[in-house]
Amino acid sequence: MTLKRSMGTGVKIIPRVYASIAVSKKPLEVRMGKGKGVISKRIARVRPNTIIVEIGRTKGVSKTVLESAAGKLPVRTIVIENK
Repeated sequence: MTLKRSMGTGVKIIPRVYASIAVSKKPLEVRMGKGKGVISKRIARVRPNTIIVEIGRTKGVSKTVLESAAGKLPVRTIVIENK
């Protein structure tokens, strides 16, 4: 969302990683049995050296915008520029 807000229109953002694994959780203080429980969140397993987001048409987009978006992620990221 930070990328969409700061870059404006005309920039194509392509996500390369999707949250496809469902994690279920039963409520607290519930006895054993009676099924699996409801889906509480979705996660994605991301291996090292995986591209998370691709950005097309970055003409005029500064590197500081990309670094500020990378700072919001819970992992260490770098910005790769393809010429």
